[in-house]
Amino acid sequence: MTARHGLALVSVLAALLGAAACSETPTSPAPPTSRGYAPLDVRCWIEGTLLCSVNRFGDGDLTDKAEWFATDLPWGTTPDPSVTFSRAGVPVASRPVKLYLAARVGTEADASPLSYELAPGAAPIPLAALTGFTFEGDTGFTGLEGVRVEIVGGTGTTPASVVSGGGGFYMVTHVRVGVPFTMRASKDGYGSVDVQHPGIRVLPEGFPDTSTTAQHFRLNKR
Repeated sequence: MTARHGLALVSVLAALLGAAACSETPTSPAPPTSRGYAPLDVRCWIEGTLLCSVNRFGDGDLTDKAEWFATDLPWGTTPDPSVTFSRAGVPVASRPVKLYLAARVGTEADASPLSYELAPGAAPIPLAALTGFTFEGDTGFTGLEGVRVEIVGGTGTTPASVVSGGGGFYMVTHVRVGVPFTMRASKDGYGSVDVQHPGIRVLPEGFPDTSTTAQHFRLNKR
């Protein structure tokens, strides 16, 4: 994981906690341990097809010098063989996938801020990760583990389901950006909670808007 992604993930798990239903920010789980400083910057954009570039401060554009690959997480290093590159920074999928696009220069690597849904002959669709906490009760920050968090509806969205872990933290990966969707949190012995999310926004710089990439839930015992 690069320094940029480490900081981005921390901001998602900290700054957004204050933007959700809570008035204070609970302790965030630590992101994956950094593998060292890697001053690369991968950006992708859609111009009919998906195009990516990689730059490094002081060295400029390294797109043609990089080794390109697709991976399942922004800090992932294992290439997915379903995606090859017709030329530097231009991915081609052999089957439908949802992956990040990444570049490696020497021992340094960086991935795109967004992931993408790719399929042969189809337009790429930008995606983002959604994180949050599930709490027990209407007050305080007692994390509730074992809560099923689902995306149950929304135009163009794909149903998704995860279970909150330690401290009540959860993450749903590869959520379609720019469209509203319905979320549900449920656990045996507790009343379920439905939330209408307005949709994840993307900033002009190509990063997901951290004010829209977290959703917290409070569940009460029946």
